[in-house]
Amino acid sequence: MANDLELLSRKPSRRKAGTRPLLFVHGAYAGAWCWDRGFLEFFAKRGWPAHAVSLRGHAAGALPFAAAAGPSLRDS
Repeated sequence: MANDLELLSRKPSRRKAGTRPLLFVHGAYAGAWCWDRGFLEFFAKRGWPAHAVSLRGHAAGALPFAAAAGPSLRDS
């Protein structure tokens, strides 16, 4: 975690030529975890470095929505 932002990364065992890293950002009531199984793994298996970020207050074990809303609004 850097600067209080959770970052999940799945790197391909063999990077496909010409690919650029993918970054997934969640919506409301979610975190980086929502991209992990279905998307990060899918793209990494096909040669794309894939990353997902949780905005402050949305990572695993985050505070309830009312407490998390303030930091998230400041990030936008």
